[in-house]
Amino acid sequence: MADIAFDDDATLPADFVATGVLGFLQLEFREFAPDVDSTIKYFDTQTDTDGRSGITASFTVDVGDPNEDGRLTGQEINAPGFRFIDQVTAHATVGADVDLRADVSIAGSAAIPHVMTIFHYSQTFADVTITAASGFVLTGPQKPTISFEDVTTYFRKLGITRQKTPERMILVEGDFPRTPSGKIKKHELRAALRAESQAAATS
Repeated sequence: MADIAFDDDATLPADFVATGVLGFLQLEFREFAPDVDSTIKYFDTQTDTDGRSGITASFTVDVGDPNEDGRLTGQEINAPGFRFIDQVTAHATVGADVDLRADVSIAGSAAIPHVMTIFHYSQTFADVTITAASGFVLTGPQKPTISFEDVTTYFRKLGITRQKTPERMILVEGDFPRTPSGKIKKHELRAALRAESQAAATS
């Protein structure tokens, strides 16, 4: 019937740039969002459509009514057994959504192939619902979703064919399936990743 909503975001600036070193690798991350430049396309990917990277929080209070007709009448309020608190549902969520353009190079050298990708990370840290009937119900933290989109390299400068150039990166939990001699079972790995991709596409 009635809602009270509060949303708060802590986002990265549009010109955000971060650099770091991991061993011999030079890492650079830039914000990837529509308000950076809506005309920019990185690789074959249009700029992100869900806003700038950051942490989001929301809090809502919903007041319902016994008949669920969108109106709370005096007759309903005065009915035997009516309790206003039973009609109130509070809901709060806190999560993160990060989309960055990543450039990985060997010591920043332009002479050695770079790997560039769009890094996506999203996770709900807490999802809380409070009602008189159920009390305090907390869900989370949920498993993060991480992906690397449109992985491209400068391997063609080295004469490596396009068929052997990586198109994407997938994080695999645990060890790869292996034979008793320790070799990776590529057919099983491909089948598992294909099934995971199909499940993600239909979810």
